[in-house]
Amino acid sequence: MRKILSALFVVVVCQFSNQANAQQNQTTSKFRIALNGGYSYRLGKVADNVPASLKQYIRGLKSGYHFGADVHYFFAEWGVGVSYNAFKSSNEIGNVTTPTANGTTISGTLKDNITISFIGPSLGGRHISRNGKHVLVGDIALGYLSYEDEASLSGNYRTYGATLGSNLGFAYDYQVAKNIYIGAKLGFVTGTIKKMKYTSGTTETTLTFNDGEAESLGHVDISAGIKFNL
Repeated sequence: MRKILSALFVVVVCQFSNQANAQQNQTTSKFRIALNGGYSYRLGKVADNVPASLKQYIRGLKSGYHFGADVHYFFAEWGVGVSYNAFKSSNEIGNVTTPTANGTTISGTLKDNITISFIGPSLGGRHISRNGKHVLVGDIALGYLSYEDEASLSGNYRTYGATLGSNLGFAYDYQVAKNIYIGAKLGFVTGTIKKMKYTSGTTETTLTFNDGEAESLGHVDISAGIKFNL
């Protein structure tokens, strides 16, 4: 998945570059600051070992929202910068009964609050229309991808960890005032995590997953936002 998205990014940005070279009157703005937010959907499948009674609950945690920011300095059609993205989802279900490690069962209301955060350096490419009102931007970043789930069921529990991830985005900006743009963005965050920490009260346990059991942190983002080209 990551290789396919990276290849697509290269093709699109190269197209941007070729078009930009043909322009005679390109906007000279150097800095681009973008603030985005919108709907997100996690790409990983629901594990086979999830009880049938909880599958719909887990599916509900796949949908959420995100907010993010991108800051780039462009030398011409190419630029470098930093990208940040935070995905959040939550769900709640009552009358849940589950076994414990000592053979007993616990019952109550199950709640989950999940946060997946990415931050890392990025490479961007852009194409600006002749009149400067329309801008297409593509960027890719590699960096720190973290996961945290704060859950409760007859007690509070926390599962967390981090791994290497990527963030790929394609955006369209439309100028509404001097240096101010609005627009839409399609983004993809990818990464899998094989080791996490699980805490319950004062007890902490390390969870290690096999290749087929690793937790996918990937999600697709559809967002709108405001952008500043300075």
